[in-house]
Amino acid sequence: MTTKETERLKIGDEIYYTGDMANSDGFGEIADTKDGHWSAELLIKMDDGRKFWVGRISFADSIGRRFMLKSEWAADRKARIDAFYKAVYNE
Repeated sequence: MTTKETERLKIGDEIYYTGDMANSDGFGEIADTKDGHWSAELLIKMDDGRKFWVGRISFADSIGRRFMLKSEWAADRKARIDAFYKAVYNE
């Protein structure tokens, strides 16, 4: 997702959080928005009850990306599985 595309994020969008060393990964949804100091912020409510306020830039493609739309995660997962099967089984 490009920085420009992050402007289309809206309440109700399903997301995937990649997690980090201190926080487990998981799914959730955008629950609210507010004007932040530098840019709009999004309230992410995770399925397990956790909540995060993050800037829209957290969804942009980058090396340290932590948030993405669930549909992006599913497409990336499928591409990785397909690549694995092709490499291992020549399928």
